[in-house]
Amino acid sequence: MNTLTISLLAALGYSALFIFILVSDRNTIVDKSRSLSALALLPLLLHGSALYLNIETHAGQNLSFSTLFSLAAWFLVILILLHNIRHRRLGLLAFGLPVAVIGVLLPVLLPTENTEMLKGQSSSLWHIWLAVIAHSLFAVASLQSLLILLLDRRLRRQPGNISPLLPPMQSMNHLLFQLLWAGMLLLTLALIIGFTSLQPQIAEQPLHKLILSLLAWVVFAVLLFGHHRFGWRGNVAAKWTLAGFALLAVGYFGSRLVLDLILSGAR
Repeated sequence: MNTLTISLLAALGYSALFIFILVSDRNTIVDKSRSLSALALLPLLLHGSALYLNIETHAGQNLSFSTLFSLAAWFLVILILLHNIRHRRLGLLAFGLPVAVIGVLLPVLLPTENTEMLKGQSSSLWHIWLAVIAHSLFAVASLQSLLILLLDRRLRRQPGNISPLLPPMQSMNHLLFQLLWAGMLLLTLALIIGFTSLQPQIAEQPLHKLILSLLAWVVFAVLLFGHHRFGWRGNVAAKWTLAGFALLAVGYFGSRLVLDLILSGAR
C-alpha cells in the first residue's frame, strides 16, 4: 500500500473509534475502555507506517511542519493509550483522537519537505526526539487541562451531571503534574543539547522560535514552582499549562510552518 492509502485507513480507524465513543452509552462504555484502547492500536500502527514513509526519503529525513506535527500526534496517542492501561477513563482518548486524525492526514494535505541528513548526527537526533516527545507530553497535559476546566465548570453549574468519562478532579490534577514534570525534564534536556552541541543549527533558526521556547520553559517552571510552593492546581494550573503550550506550539510548529510553506512558496 502507498502512503496515501495507509494514511486514509489510519484516519478512518481513528474517526470510527471517536464516533463510537461519542454515540455509546457513557455509563457502560467506561467498562470497555481497555478494549477500545486495544482497538486504537491498529490505526496507531498504520499511522506509524505512514510516518516512516513520509520521514525517510532517499535524500535524508523529511522534518517538515507536516511530518513533525504528525509525529507529535502519534506520540500523543501512544501516551494516552499508556495512561489508559492503568486508568480506565476515555476522556483523554476522546480529545486526542481528532488531533490524531489531523496529524495523520496533514502530510497528505500539506506535502511539504524540509530534508536533513541525520545519520551519524547523534546530538541532532537526541535533540529532535526529546523535543518532539516533550511537545507530545505538553499536548497531553493541555488536553488534560481542558478536561479540568470542563469538569470544574460542570461541578459549579451541574454537579449532578458529571460524565463518567471524566475522572475525579484530584486524579486529573495528579496526572497533569506528572505530565508537566516529564515534559519539563525532556524539554530542558532538548534545550541543553541544542545550546551546547548544536550552536550552528540554533543560530540558523528564527529568533522568535528561540524566544518563545524559552518563554514557554519559564511559564512551565513558574507553574511547577507555584504548585510546589503555593499548591497551585485546578483552573489556575490548567490556564498556565495552556498558555505555556500555546507559546511552545507557536514557537516550534509556527516556525516550521513559516519555513516550509511561506518561504518555500516564495522561491
